[in-house]
Amino acid sequence: MPIVPDRWATHRARAAAVNDALARNDAPSRLDVADRIGALPVQRQPVVLPRQPGPSEVADASDTVSPMLIAFSVAPSGVGEHGPADPSGSVSEAVAEAVRVVRDSGLPNSTDAMFTTVEGDWDECMAVVKEACDVVGRYGSRVSLVLKADIRPGWTGQLTAKVDRVQNRLRDDPAAGPATGTE
Repeated sequence: MPIVPDRWATHRARAAAVNDALARNDAPSRLDVADRIGALPVQRQPVVLPRQPGPSEVADASDTVSPMLIAFSVAPSGVGEHGPADPSGSVSEAVAEAVRVVRDSGLPNSTDAMFTTVEGDWDECMAVVKEACDVVGRYGSRVSLVLKADIRPGWTGQLTAKVDRVQNRLRDDPAAGPATGTE
């Protein structure tokens, strides 16, 4: 049986040398260590990482909490204090209670067939989601929660602005076809 050379042995050895040097903290950077062991090509290009905006560059420098959108869906299962789910399997009564919590919060919000989206800071949004889960929990022995968040420092008003940007692109693109009214 012929001996097959290990193609990755050199790579593993170089990676181990880099990690060892970094663990000993005897190198100022990964690039210097990699250069020392010959893991870099001759021509080095500086790596430029995107810069995050500083606190004074966000919309409201006094606001230390990032604005966010949270889209969530909450539904009960099992039997709760309000009895079993509707005989048809509908959870609309429980969902209506959750949507009522969102609307009563005073935060900008939108509800569609799949999700309710709320805009605010982290604590405000999470408090609303928690209260919605608590309300829905009365309708079942368990609660199912699906949550998606868009955390974007310095941006507010995105509940409608994101949709408006898409609508503007569709309106400007003749290939997109006519609006159906369901966007």
